[in-house]
Amino acid sequence: MYLFIKILIIIAVLMFIPLPFSIRLHYIDEPEVYIYRFKLNIKNIHMKIMKRKFKKVKCYENDENKDLISKLMYYKEMIIDIGGIKYKPNLRLRLKSHYGLDDAALTGISYGVISAFLANMYEVLKIFFSIKQYDISVEPEYNKLTFDCDLKCIIFISLAKIIYMGIFFLKTIKKSKKLDYSITQSII
Repeated sequence: MYLFIKILIIIAVLMFIPLPFSIRLHYIDEPEVYIYRFKLNIKNIHMKIMKRKFKKVKCYENDENKDLISKLMYYKEMIIDIGGIKYKPNLRLRLKSHYGLDDAALTGISYGVISAFLANMYEVLKIFFSIKQYDISVEPEYNKLTFDCDLKCIIFISLAKIIYMGIFFLKTIKKSKKLDYSITQSII
C-alpha cells in the first residue's frame, strides 16, 4: 500500500513539474542545431529529405467540396479557440543576429522588414505560448556582406499541460467540423 502511495505521489509531481525543452540554432558559416546538448547533423537530414520521394496526398471528398473561403474560416476559428487556452507552455526565446548586405540602402530596407516580421512573430507566438522572456536583437552591418545568427529557445511544458491541450484540441476540431462555413455566412 505504501509503495502504491509513493508511486502515485511521484506521478502527480511529474505531471505538474514543467520540463524544459531546449533548442539552439547557431549559424555563422553553416548551421548548427542543438536539441538539449545534442548536435543534429543537418547535412544527413537534408540528404534524407532530398532522397525521399514525394507522394501525392489524397484529397477527401469533403475537401474537394469546400472552397478556399470556408477553409480559411475553419482555420481562423481554430486559431481563435487555441488563443483562449488558459494553460499554455511557457516560452523563453533569445535571438541575437548580425547581418549585412553589400548595399547600405538594401540593408536599411531589410532591417525595417525584419523588424516588422519580428513584431508580428511575437503576436503569433502569444497565441500558442505563454511568453516569459522574449529578447530579440537584430543588428545591421552596412556595406558588409555577413550573416551571424544565434537562437536559443526553451519551452517549459508539463505532462498535465500536454493532456489539457490535447483534450482542448480534440474539442476544438470536433466543434469546428460541426460548423458549416458557406460563402453566404463568411461574406460580411
